[in-house]
Amino acid sequence: MISNAVEGKPLPVYGEGKQVREWLHVDDHCAALWAAMTLGTPGESYNFGSGEETANSRSSSCSRMSSTTSFSVPAAPRAP
Repeated sequence: MISNAVEGKPLPVYGEGKQVREWLHVDDHCAALWAAMTLGTPGESYNFGSGEETANSRSSSCSRMSSTTSFSVPAAPRAP
């Protein structure tokens, strides 16, 4: 999805776009990885999330991506 946005290609939305994701900024993800590496317990599993679930539909994730970057999001038909 990111590559398509950077290249000005349509962003794929599969099915009805009802899949739920938690989008993280790269700085937040890196901070979480660092905390797990330096403060975590070896052998443990850690999940990182934003706590903000977003449906993976064009009206949410794609519009949000467009509004938080300098890329425009071209219209795209839904993928099967």
